[in-house]
Amino acid sequence: MFLQTVITGLSIGGIYALMAVGYSLVFSVLNFSNFAHGAVIMLGAYVGLALATKLNLGFGLVLAGSVAGAGIIAVLNEKLAYSSLRGRKAPSLYLMISAMGCAVFLENLVYATIGSRFYAFPEFFGRQVVTLWGSSVSLLDGGAFLFALLAIFGLHLFIRRTRTGIAIRAGVCDMTMCSLMGVDLNRLIAVVFLLAGGFAGVAGVFLGVKYLV
Repeated sequence: MFLQTVITGLSIGGIYALMAVGYSLVFSVLNFSNFAHGAVIMLGAYVGLALATKLNLGFGLVLAGSVAGAGIIAVLNEKLAYSSLRGRKAPSLYLMISAMGCAVFLENLVYATIGSRFYAFPEFFGRQVVTLWGSSVSLLDGGAFLFALLAIFGLHLFIRRTRTGIAIRAGVCDMTMCSLMGVDLNRLIAVVFLLAGGFAGVAGVFLGVKYLV
């Protein structure tokens, strides 16, 4: 029972960590709180739900589709709501206000088009459990925790070992100097939002499967 409780807590913490990665990526580069990130998580969950219920796809394809969909939504959000403000060197407060407006718009868009009722994902894992040291651990909880670990470790390697990741780290230190060194800042920021949206999509699917959408 103790191990089961620990794994359940770790799985929830892993999902929250996936959500937090998106916030921290955007904040570290652009220095503002992207309050629309929660709405991207919500939309990622709905993309996954549509793929699972309308197209009857398996969990792996649902997860991949949600990552792609949420990533594209996050990039579009940046282009439509933040890009022009960045171009005018607007203070971070203006970006935060724009983010809050985006969050309200996206939430009401879903409310108007989909409704306010709850929806359930298909039972991909059912009640499958794994027995560890005499304790039954949910396959969903264990899988969510392991996937969160792998995803965050993969991001760490990407940030540390790739040219784009090094450019992101340089942008965190000094965006102006990064631009003077020949880095395309618009492309760099698009990559950051794509990554943030991808992690939001993963978190949205796991939250939807574990609870409801």
